[in-house]
Amino acid sequence: MQHDAIISPETAAFLQLGVSVRLASSTPGRRPVTGRGVAVTVEDDRSRIRLLVASDACGALLDAVRATGFIAAAFTQPTTHRSIQLKGRGAVVVPLDADACEIADRHCRAFVLELREIGFSEPFIASVCTYTPGSLVGIRFTPDGAFDQTPGPGAGDALVA
Repeated sequence: MQHDAIISPETAAFLQLGVSVRLASSTPGRRPVTGRGVAVTVEDDRSRIRLLVASDACGALLDAVRATGFIAAAFTQPTTHRSIQLKGRGAVVVPLDADACEIADRHCRAFVLELREIGFSEPFIASVCTYTPGSLVGIRFTPDGAFDQTPGPGAGDALVA
């Protein structure tokens, strides 16, 4: 099935900069479950997103995604507070390619620079930018909603590709 991309090239670039990646899903009983993503990739046609997640830290989130297929992801650049939220159904947990650790490392290095720039301590930075390479898995989904969540008058507005 062909899907039209709802993500612009500029938004795709932003998502892959080294931003904070916060994830949420819900259990079949509608209990919310959250976790932190390690990195994100946007497919070339911008129709699908792949979130890299540490399975050892996000087991409950992955279980919820497997059970419901629901995912919401918030991406925030700490130095500017620019934030974008994507929502989707039909999310699946997938194995990752050999390049996953390189992508995760690149994303974490960029995120570290963001956190240093706004004054976070090295121990704190190390705690949020760590993962076990063997624990990385992917969550792949087609966004069916994209929203500006940057604080201010446009917060909550739908984004258009």
